[in-house]
Amino acid sequence: MYVLCTHAVREPREFWERATQALPNLPEGIRVHTVYPNADGTRGVFLWEGESVEHVRAFVDGATRDVSDNDYFAVRAEDARGLPA
Repeated sequence: MYVLCTHAVREPREFWERATQALPNLPEGIRVHTVYPNADGTRGVFLWEGESVEHVRAFVDGATRDVSDNDYFAVRAEDARGLPA
């Protein structure tokens, strides 16, 4: 399942440092496909793949909820464009 997560980042330096450290070492069953930060690092959009929204949320919120407000939704793949093959 693809999961989109948008981040309203309260502490950009800390958030992006954590992301840089975490992304190469993701837990089994979770992949990140794309990362789109805005220019000043206060917003970000990530496309994840995992077992469920809850599975992705548990990992991401565990790493970032003290520095970012995160919003998640499952992508309806049959109507999406540009998903990884």
